[in-house]
Amino acid sequence: AFEQTLVLTETPAGSGTYKYASNEFFPIGNDQGFGITPPGQGRNFLFTTEVHVTFEYVGGKKFTFRGDDDMWIFVNRKLALDLGSMHDQKEGVIDFDAQAADLGIVVGGAYQMDIFHAERHTSASNFTIETNIACFTPSIPR
Repeated sequence: AFEQTLVLTETPAGSGTYKYASNEFFPIGNDQGFGITPPGQGRNFLFTTEVHVTFEYVGGKKFTFRGDDDMWIFVNRKLALDLGSMHDQKEGVIDFDAQAADLGIVVGGAYQMDIFHAERHTSASNFTIETNIACFTPSIPR
């Protein structure tokens, strides 16, 4: 495991929307993990990303992911977004208001969000998160 920081920037400033976007998402170096994989590609593909945060649910919030490989997001230990399998860049959106009952969340509550990503393509690595959730607190899943 390699601990990294993923910074979401308010974009545009004052909008209340926070974003991280990269069309060259390689969070670990070519000399880390299993190194350049597969051989001959010149980059360290075939990695996973795991993020665990807590957030307070207030109405009107959404979380969008765009990327070219597997992404699963659990909110309150329930599957909220499933973009599993190898595919070209796809987008998935968690609309917390529309999914609140299925996720077992209520306004004013604090909830765990667990994000799992697997990069398996060996030609591109796209990773974009966009949300209007203003505050995440790093957390350890239980």
